Amino acid sequence: MAGETILIVDDSRETIDTLTDVLQSKGYNVLSADNGRQGLELALEQEPNLILLDWKLTELSGYQVLHSLRERGNQAPIVLTPMHGSESIAIQAFRLGVRDYIPKPLRVPEILAAIEQSLAEDHLCREKERISQQIEETMGQMKQQLLELTTLQAIGQSLTSTLELEKVLNRVVEAACFFSD
Repeated sequence: MAGETILIVDDSRETIDTLTDVLQSKGYNVLSADNGRQGLELALEQEPNLILLDWKLTELSGYQVLHSLRERGNQAPIVLTPMHGSESIAIQAFRLGVRDYIPKPLRVPEILAAIEQSLAEDHLCREKERISQQIEETMGQMKQQLLELTTLQAIGQSLTSTLELEKVLNRVVEAACFFSD
């Protein structure tokens, strides 16, 4: 999904440079930070489409960055890239909404697949939310139209049930007032 912006937050300049080269060659825009505080600030300011996040960082840990992002409502997909994987790290990360977990050393095909899958899932979730919102709006409009049609039907029945002109005109005025608020 070329054109998307990816933020790399890692304390290794070598890892950042390598990932930047690979991702830019695939058409991604790349932002980078070499400590947790800078990564958090960039994520909040730039709102990247995806974040590659190391777990052990200076200033703020990967856990603190992830927790702060979620507390502030940032739901960007995150791929965790710790130096040493462990079950406890994975459990903590997945509880906070990490999309994937790839321990180092990183392999290019594996990281690209994780990025593409995470971005695709994120796009599908956003599309689902957009469609759900459209359905709710349409349902509201349909309910309003149904109410109006039901009211018109009741008015029509009321009008046809009486033959007195004064009563008919009063009901027409009442109906006009009802529809025009």
